[in-house]
Amino acid sequence: MKTLVSTALLLIALSLSAMAQTSNGSRGQGYLFFAPGVAIHNRRLPPPAPGQTTRATVHIGGGGEGFVYKGLGVGAELGAVGPWSGFEDEAFGVGSVNLSYHFPPSGKERKLEPFVSLGYTLFFRAGVTHGGHAGFGLNRWLNKYVALRFEVRDNVEFVGTKGHLLGFRIGVTLR
Repeated sequence: MKTLVSTALLLIALSLSAMAQTSNGSRGQGYLFFAPGVAIHNRRLPPPAPGQTTRATVHIGGGGEGFVYKGLGVGAELGAVGPWSGFEDEAFGVGSVNLSYHFPPSGKERKLEPFVSLGYTLFFRAGVTHGGHAGFGLNRWLNKYVALRFEVRDNVEFVGTKGHLLGFRIGVTLR
């Protein structure tokens, strides 16, 4: 767990070091999140109760992204996912690389920044599984450097039952 937190902080620090003035005020940003969610047919987690197909999960992590052209960003993140009960014993790592697009602010409202993301996901613990993810969200900028982050993301395994990890992320974005 210490390695996970250290890596997430390193990703954020690296993204903040890329700060420069552009149309969106930054060439990069970092984020931390907490995401309650559900696992649907995910083989990395113990099976749900008999007769159920889903299990409550929690996903924590952080990442960063750099803007390469206007609102187009390239990023990476690292986190851990596990069941609400037994997180310490049954959690596994999740790493991803992303392409994202942050829609430019319209009119006078410059505090809302909607975005979408798509990318590759790697699930790991005693072996690896490959997958992908898609998500959408919103940064609500409180000032020039800090935003509240809200996102819905679905991580999908590419093998076996093609399990889903659907998370409702709440976090903070820093630039």
